[in-house]
Amino acid sequence: MIRKLTKTFFSSGIHGLGLDNLIGARNGTECMPLIVCYHRVVKDFEDSASRSIAPMLLSVSTFEKHLDWIGNHYDIVSLDEMAPMLEGESSRCKNLAAITFDDGYSDVYHNAYPILRKRNIPATVFAVSNMVGTTQLQIHDELYLLISGALTQWELATEKLDNCLSELNISHKLDCSMQSFGNDSFRITRALLKNLGISDINNVIKLMKDSVYLEPDVLSEFYSADWDMLREMEKHNVCVGSHTRSHILLPNEPPEKVLDEVQGSRDLFKEKMNKEIYHFAYPNGSFNRETVDAVASAGYEYAYTTCKHQDPDFPMLTIPRRVFWENSSVSSFSNFSPAIMSCQINGIFDPADLCRQNHFV
Repeated sequence: MIRKLTKTFFSSGIHGLGLDNLIGARNGTECMPLIVCYHRVVKDFEDSASRSIAPMLLSVSTFEKHLDWIGNHYDIVSLDEMAPMLEGESSRCKNLAAITFDDGYSDVYHNAYPILRKRNIPATVFAVSNMVGTTQLQIHDELYLLISGALTQWELATEKLDNCLSELNISHKLDCSMQSFGNDSFRITRALLKNLGISDINNVIKLMKDSVYLEPDVLSEFYSADWDMLREMEKHNVCVGSHTRSHILLPNEPPEKVLDEVQGSRDLFKEKMNKEIYHFAYPNGSFNRETVDAVASAGYEYAYTTCKHQDPDFPMLTIPRRVFWENSSVSSFSNFSPAIMSCQINGIFDPADLCRQNHFV
């Protein structure tokens, strides 16, 4: 609460004095186009957050407030319109904004798409090709649900989880034991995803599924959009881009796996959507030189990250975005704050959230 109060009053002061725009101009943020990244759009944030990864959620009401704010400060265009301008006149780009969604959840179709269509606002959905039209869960959601279930169903849950990791002979790949995270299922999930490759994570999931019960009625809210949903959105100004085949963190995988993920996803989207796919988003924004090379080899023209670090050799394949969720723009009084939104856009809080990835090795 103290942190929220400090952020609220600090933002109000900065915004009231007009310093947010001055700082944005000084650090170059004001000269860049705004590309916003969301994940899930839900009707009730508090309800969904009780069983989901909260920093992936945005309520419908807050989403509409974001669109109002962005529309009052920028011209909202599609990535197809914006991306070529990034290679040309930068003065035009600074007045542009684009809306994107990662992972391709069905709730984007049900909750965000009707609002976008009503307002005639373009957007892009970066979908995980192997998940489209299936009841398979995104790997981060399944892992999170299993860990959350284990923490409530197992005795000495984190100790038992450490034993599971030892049994799978992967404990040495982690920075610390799971017991150090207490009962924080989000931090445990993030640590596993950050440090393990897809085969290890799948082994963890397989082992846990034998002893953790997941409520079947809950799972449907995590499903991806199907092909008909994507095709309908595509007809009404929502572009479809690639987010790999299975949402793996590309820097954690061998080169042949990386190329299969980015090329295979593009090929499947071309087949199912009957169009070439030129836009790609890195899962978790994670990339290094090898993954950028693979994305280039697969034929993508534009690729998007979640930090400000662009590869000087491939600037159009490392285009920055800003990730938002429910609490990104909410004050300590639990209401949307234009001041906090402006400070976020202008990079006021960036020094407190430094990127920890070494992209260029």
